[in-house]
Amino acid sequence: MEKSKGILDELRRIVGCLYISDLHDSGRFEQVKRAVSEIEPDHYSDREWQEAFEYVAGKKIENVTEAQVRSLFEKL
Repeated sequence: MEKSKGILDELRRIVGCLYISDLHDSGRFEQVKRAVSEIEPDHYSDREWQEAFEYVAGKKIENVTEAQVRSLFEKL
């Protein structure tokens, strides 16, 4: 997957959503968690991981690493 597509678009593609906004649906969180595990950790910056979590979960987080964000996704 090309990095230029963005992490949210990659999540959307893996989950099978038509729109990125569909990732907000809590009924898709299990699929999102699985999708997160399929993405290479170093494919995106810590900031991109953080922004993706904030968008999907609707929760603000600050100064976290990719590994911390993955852990937060697991708790959705």
